[in-house]
Amino acid sequence: SFSNMIIQSSIISINNTVCPGGSAIIDGNAAGMSLESFGYVATNSVCQAAVTFTSQHYGAKMFKRIGKVIRDCYFATFIISETVAIILLTFKIPLLKIYVSDPLAIQTGSTRITYMLGIYFTLAFMDTGSGLVRGLNKSLTSTTVTLLGCCALRILWIVTIFKSFQKLEVVYMSYPISWTITALCHFIVIMTTLHKLRRENPEEFSQQPW
Repeated sequence: SFSNMIIQSSIISINNTVCPGGSAIIDGNAAGMSLESFGYVATNSVCQAAVTFTSQHYGAKMFKRIGKVIRDCYFATFIISETVAIILLTFKIPLLKIYVSDPLAIQTGSTRITYMLGIYFTLAFMDTGSGLVRGLNKSLTSTTVTLLGCCALRILWIVTIFKSFQKLEVVYMSYPISWTITALCHFIVIMTTLHKLRRENPEEFSQQPW
């Protein structure tokens, strides 16, 4: 929430520069954000499933099955996120017109959707990876990685890159970049944890059918 507040402040500053006295850029940004929320609800459901199934197998010491959960969750969230992304990218203009009518607002919303949904699967992977890490009994690690990747990195981006290039596109780039880095960090934690479990419990992996 804190990093999003900083980003929102940057968007407001751009709005005040481009259209002083108006709110077209703010309105367009809000419209694009509203459309994105449909995709987030869908992909976040996989995150919740990842926590549940991973923690069940971890608690039962059926570690080999966790690998199948990881594969299935990443695959499911990729299909869902890309399906939603294709729909929203294809119909973004008519959908945005439901919310706003100002051409600048529509352009802003279109820009946001293009940058956010172009590689939307990275957000899905980030959330699912976070759920998998929590299911592996590493909640603090998940929290730390997410705070650094989604909060600290975005704030750093705004106070450095955006300060030098004060454009709306630069603000939006902070999201997919932070999603990608955080998702990769989560994946590294997952693979490292599984490797450790395999080394410490070789009999569990050899005896289980999956």
